[in-house]
This record gives sequence, C-alpha cells and structure tokens, in this order.
Amino acid sequence: REREREREKMRVVLISSKNEDVVSRTVVLRLEDDGHEVVIGDDEKMIKHAEVIVLDLRGEGVSRAREVVKVVEKSDQDKLVIGLSTLMSWRNTDKDCLEESKWAQRVPTETDRGDIYKAENFVLEANSESLRSVVIGFGLVYGSGEGILEPYFKTMWTQGENAVLPIPSWNGGGEAKNVIPSIHAEDLASLVSACLSKTRSDFKFGTTSNGEYIVA
Repeated sequence: REREREREKMRVVLISSKNEDVVSRTVVLRLEDDGHEVVIGDDEKMIKHAEVIVLDLRGEGVSRAREVVKVVEKSDQDKLVIGLSTLMSWRNTDKDCLEESKWAQRVPTETDRGDIYKAENFVLEANSESLRSVVIGFGLVYGSGEGILEPYFKTMWTQGENAVLPIPSWNGGGEAKNVIPSIHAEDLASLVSACLSKTRSDFKFGTTSNGEYIVA
C-alpha cells in the first residue's frame, strides 16, 4: 500500500509560525514543484484532510506539537508527519553520541530549550502502522540571502584564500571546537520532499515504535 502512495501526489499542510522565512518558503516551493498540493495553516480540518503534515518545531511550533499530533492520531487514514527542528535538543549530548544513529541518546539543556526535545518526541512517538513520523534536525541554514552566514560568505568573497573567519568558540575558551552543521535551504527542502516518497522500510533507523530522526 505504501508503494502505491509513493507515486501519488499528496495533500500537504505546513504548520509554521515562520511562514516567510527561507526554510518555509523553500519547502513550499519545492513541494509545489513536485506537484503536491500545499496549504499553510493549522486549522483542524486542514490537518485531518492532509496526507502529509509538515510541522515547524521552531518558535511557536514547539507548543503546538502535542495538539497537532493528537489531531493526527485520531485520523483513520494513512499520514506522514514531518517535524522540522533545530539541533538544540542535542546541546548537552556527549561527543561520542553525536551520530545520527544515536538520536535516542541526545541530551538537551535544562533550560526552555528542553521543550524542543519534548516536541520532537511527541512527533517521534506518534509513529504507528498508519502514521509515519520523521523529525529533521538541522543547523545553520543558508541560501536565498544567506541569512546568518552572510558575514562569513562576504569575508570569503572579498578576501579569497586569505580569508580569516571569526568563528566563535563553543566552549568560550578560544579554541574552535564547534560542531555546527550547515545546510543549503534547497537541500533541506529536497530532504523534506524525499520523505514523501520514502516508505517505512527505506528508513535506516526508524522502527514501528519510533519514528525516524534525520540530522541534516
């Protein structure tokens, strides 16, 4: 049945408090280019009728995760929930566990960033026979204006091979020990698109009791 759905164009709802940022815009454009029907909103009727729910877990999306998952779980049709998240839920993770396959061992801080961890788990634990769940955790997003990385790109463009990039240290001790992945917005959108055509058996670490966590 999942193989049949793989070839279909799907109804997608994007739930995000950041509708105009580069991630939301690029994801919508990519899915529409693929032929999917995409709407933006969080109306319960939209969620019930959609086959795919893309839930932005940044910002206000963190507080909406449980509510959205409850609506989805009541549905009697097959659905896919994709959570778009930051990597803050990994912030206190031991360096030996900084691998995608060890996502269940990720450790957040004790601050409010722990809410991201909880929101991710709401999505992941909703995984069932009729509901597939995926969380994509990503770091710095660049493209379509470069955003947060603009000063670094500008330095490289103007200084070339002699560029010295002022990368802040993770531990504040003057040593560059940062582990901060980055991804182009279009590559992130392509990953979201790929999730729509994948079936449960395609996921490397997902099982019937846990969703799939992808580090982008």
